[in-house]
Amino acid sequence: VGQNLSAAGVQVIDAENCIVMPGFVDSHSHLWSAFLRGSIRGDDKVRGYFPTTNRASSLCSPDDAHVSARFALMEGLLSGVTCVNNYSHNTSSVQHAEAEIQGSVDVGTRTRFSYGPPGRNGAFDRNGVEQIVKRWRSRDPLITLGVNLLLPSPKVLKSGGDDPTFVDEVKFSKAHDLPISLHYGNTAHGLVEFMDKRGLLGPEILLIHPQGFTPQEREALVARNVQFSISPVIEICYSKVRNGYTQFDELEKLGASLSISTDASGASANYDFFMVMRAMLWSHKERDDVDRQSLTPKRI
Repeated sequence: VGQNLSAAGVQVIDAENCIVMPGFVDSHSHLWSAFLRGSIRGDDKVRGYFPTTNRASSLCSPDDAHVSARFALMEGLLSGVTCVNNYSHNTSSVQHAEAEIQGSVDVGTRTRFSYGPPGRNGAFDRNGVEQIVKRWRSRDPLITLGVNLLLPSPKVLKSGGDDPTFVDEVKFSKAHDLPISLHYGNTAHGLVEFMDKRGLLGPEILLIHPQGFTPQEREALVARNVQFSISPVIEICYSKVRNGYTQFDELEKLGASLSISTDASGASANYDFFMVMRAMLWSHKERDDVDRQSLTPKRI
């Protein structure tokens, strides 16, 4: 991009009557579960997202994970997504991780593969992370690596207790230069104070679903340069009733580093990033305590 550039010897694409723009960055997507589309029924107690993914997680083979990741990435590409943080929260083995990464290589999407535990209650596999780091770091310029971690229990956060395992996992990830993706929600109240007291907040932390923060927590997070990912489709449909409205307006006024994401295309039944952007606008405009005109399509 620039003036007086030489185009000698390169492929020329006729872009007349088209819009030329950078690819979109989806900062948080669970690619392994995209193949469950059609099996998930809202927040139904039996066929809702969490009950369905909980049943499917242990049955998901590396081949299933590979096909699902390819499917999601190809669909995302159709709406302009060229970079994804693959929040793999069902990394059942190194083979599963390899399979999802290979899906990104096949499609050609720039991907951060965030290695996580198997299912919602599995143990974080440090040896597996180290194997993937050794095999993939610097191997492919389109592939970078990160982790996602299970949070301390609500009981620990509420009581002000300690969780040495979580603290050690954060320190392990930082020592390996691996950015950390974390889900926030109604069971995570107290997390900000817990992490801040232990010096665990920083720009390597991506906090997903900015809902339910107190003003003091928002200021602490922004002061530590924590990154945020908003998933408006899922937050409107699933988590607003539990966690409160998305705090875009409050974080924007503080100058926070914000991004948007698809979350689970299996739950929302599509990977249309334009729909995600529209939902971001709807989420803002449905609030009656903010300037509804302050968020523009250009800003999105």
